[in-house]
Amino acid sequence: YANYVGGSADDYALAIQVDAGGQAFVAGITNSNDFPVTSGVLDTSYNGGAFFGHDAWIAAFDAAGASLVAATYFGGSGDDQAYGLDLDASGNVYVGGLTLSYTDFPLLHALQPIYNLDGLLHTLPDSDGFLTSLTPDLTALRYSTFVAGPQSEVVFDVAVDGDARAHVVVETNSTYMLTQNPIQGSGLAGDNAWIGSYEFEPSPPAMSLVYGTFLCGSAPDSGHGIAVDAEGYLYAAGYTSSSNFPVSSGAFDTTFNGTGCGTGDMWVAKIDWADTTPSGGLVYATFLGGASCDNAWDVATDGSGLAFVVGETESSDYPTTPGAYDTTYYAEGDVGFSVLSADGTSLVSSTFLGARRKDSGQAVATEAGGAHAYLVGSTASDKFPVTGVYLTPPYQGATDAFATKIDVP
Repeated sequence: YANYVGGSADDYALAIQVDAGGQAFVAGITNSNDFPVTSGVLDTSYNGGAFFGHDAWIAAFDAAGASLVAATYFGGSGDDQAYGLDLDASGNVYVGGLTLSYTDFPLLHALQPIYNLDGLLHTLPDSDGFLTSLTPDLTALRYSTFVAGPQSEVVFDVAVDGDARAHVVVETNSTYMLTQNPIQGSGLAGDNAWIGSYEFEPSPPAMSLVYGTFLCGSAPDSGHGIAVDAEGYLYAAGYTSSSNFPVSSGAFDTTFNGTGCGTGDMWVAKIDWADTTPSGGLVYATFLGGASCDNAWDVATDGSGLAFVVGETESSDYPTTPGAYDTTYYAEGDVGFSVLSADGTSLVSSTFLGARRKDSGQAVATEAGGAHAYLVGSTASDKFPVTGVYLTPPYQGATDAFATKIDVP
């Protein structure tokens, strides 16, 4: 199926997960005061962010995609944006994003109940991250907390493990965040990546941080995607401008490649969050990219510990593997899609995807066994590779979305 959801202003869907019954849970951003919320949900009123008019929204579609089971606004009187969403085995919903609602963001059993650690909005865009869990019917909070340092934070992604721990990846320009058994205990100047793992005990209700670490160098870095496997290992990815990003000995690429622009390289890391040794459980961390700009937007994993990474590359020398779908870089930027071995020492598969205009991969999912990957993103290329399309012509103009199923050799 395919469907619209939204109101009379701008609406953005930025995250999706499907439960065991086939219901699709979606989250994003809305500027619409008439977004189609349903009765009885957590928040039926548009809060209309004071600065940019943004509210977060969360919705559940039935398995046929024919109707909204539930849809709610989420946020306070400032601006609120949802970027990441996941579900646990009981169907509870976990959402991460950013908020400028420093006085009235909906909190419950919060580990960090104070915005910016001091309750003040200092300058724009001085956001806090948030992590929130809702009941499956979207009628009530289970818990909700700021993810905060003294500066600006964004929770870009959420992954929930089999024990209902919520793991987040964050971009922060704070040098201080909560840490627990960290790889790095503090951030450096500029933007930093931070990874945190949260537990919630329902009786008596209490949140705790069971793992927290910075992962950064001395130049701007960010974390964009996070995944967790059945054994509890975390996989995270993002971008780095830092030649001293903490890559591990023996990793696939320990040399910073991105000297041709301000963005730099992708980075990919695998972490054993339960390891309490001083290393903080870093299994591996590697650069990934070529001599120009590379940025990882998402990561997924399969049952064998492979890391599936997708993003965008402007590097003609982005590493590809023999037999890959496309080993040729086109102008303006291509999708970069790579699969790393379980120990992070080699590429199992790596390819470009795109054509003669700008193409970007935004999210990736895998199926059992990892033989195929599913990619979504954006393309401005009228020659973007397509098959089995339902639109005529396939390219509709300007920037289009794409969805691709690709074999993993």
